[in-house]
Amino acid sequence: MTKSKISKQIYGPLQQKTLKNELIRYLIENYGFDTKPKIASAIVSDFISIYEEAMVSKDRLSSGQMPWPAVKKDEKHGNGKTLAKTAQKTVILTIIDAKDLSDLANGIPIKELTKRRIARVIKEAFAQGAVLSQTDVAAIFSISTGKVSRLLSQYQKEKDQVVPYRGNVHDIGRTVTHKAKIVSMHLKGFQTIEIARATKHAPGCVDRYLADFEKVKMLFKQGMNTSEIAYLTSLSESLVLEYIGVIKEQLPDFYQEYININKPGD
Repeated sequence: MTKSKISKQIYGPLQQKTLKNELIRYLIENYGFDTKPKIASAIVSDFISIYEEAMVSKDRLSSGQMPWPAVKKDEKHGNGKTLAKTAQKTVILTIIDAKDLSDLANGIPIKELTKRRIARVIKEAFAQGAVLSQTDVAAIFSISTGKVSRLLSQYQKEKDQVVPYRGNVHDIGRTVTHKAKIVSMHLKGFQTIEIARATKHAPGCVDRYLADFEKVKMLFKQGMNTSEIAYLTSLSESLVLEYIGVIKEQLPDFYQEYININKPGD
């Protein structure tokens, strides 16, 4: 037997002493996976992957940054769906940086600086594939959700841009006007790439919103009410109402056709 084969025979088994194999053994011995070792292995691999994604190593963080669990950007929101049942990912947020400190030293008002910092962390999370809620932001900066809402509203008006926090992206609450704006721009003849650039959205998101609008438009023409349309499209009723408002304002002929078709007594 060659030296390499002897070494492999002696030390090779040590390679089996892994966390993954220990977890697989535990599932097999304690949770009835003795006849399903491949399934146990797949489950453990997925769990380890989720754990590694959630645990941010210190060398990935710069001064003034912190990790935070956020809801995944493409996660579907639904009534009664708790955060425990919502897909999440850990993002890295810049709470304070060198420019913030410089602005503080130069007397920039705290309110203005806070608006910018709030917008920054929300945009950072979105760029990493996740969305922060106003509650997330309130907890991070130790301020009330009401103050977060006011500062975000001011920032969006001043910058004429939509900040992609969770209420906007997932149609939670009444703050969904960016989607109506996207549809409105489309009806005015703007192309997807132009709309995406103007509204700070990915082209794929723009196309998805437009597809949702077309579904609402079709169902609305059939005479369905807001609740029915929301149920069939999996959209919030507030968003459906906004889309109907766009139809009424920018497609008056289409809206009048709907009125004529659905006249009482017809």
